Amino acid sequence: MYQILIITGPSGVGKTVLSEHLLEQKTFKRCITCTSRVPRPKEKDGVDYFFLTPEEFKVTRESGGFVEYSQHYQAEYGIRQIDLESVLQKGHVLLVLDCGGAKAVVKQYPSHSVFIAPPSIEALEERLVKRSGSAKDRIIYAAKEMEQQKHFDHVLVNKDLESAKQAISDWADQIINS
Repeated sequence: MYQILIITGPSGVGKTVLSEHLLEQKTFKRCITCTSRVPRPKEKDGVDYFFLTPEEFKVTRESGGFVEYSQHYQAEYGIRQIDLESVLQKGHVLLVLDCGGAKAVVKQYPSHSVFIAPPSIEALEERLVKRSGSAKDRIIYAAKEMEQQKHFDHVLVNKDLESAKQAISDWADQIINS
């Protein structure tokens, strides 16, 4: 039986880098998320996201077609049940989700979840400022997400990237071999 691994945590903790590491190193497959936003330069439909019009997103949401969905920064994001089921038939699935999306998937599918945490709120703020120049709104949201970490199977504090990569690889090995 194939496994679902969910990576969650606040913006700026390294979820994307750690998920890319797992996709390169392990037998996980990525389930592509849908979004209602327009593609950014170099993004490709069906590779980076499934780009839906706001109307298509609404129809899918209202018909119960999403396993999870949320709105961030004036766009909607979600994972369609049909996409998750398709990828799950082919192998272990890796999902990178916000805390709400992670909880929604765990309620519907047997899953393993890891919350990636920063070493401190101050370190997270520093990372976010370097990344986007302004971090006030994201820090407020991150503080709320940090309160959710107790709801997940495992918490990994990303103090340094190489140690975090090794830790998540070790944890993924345990899941695959269980």
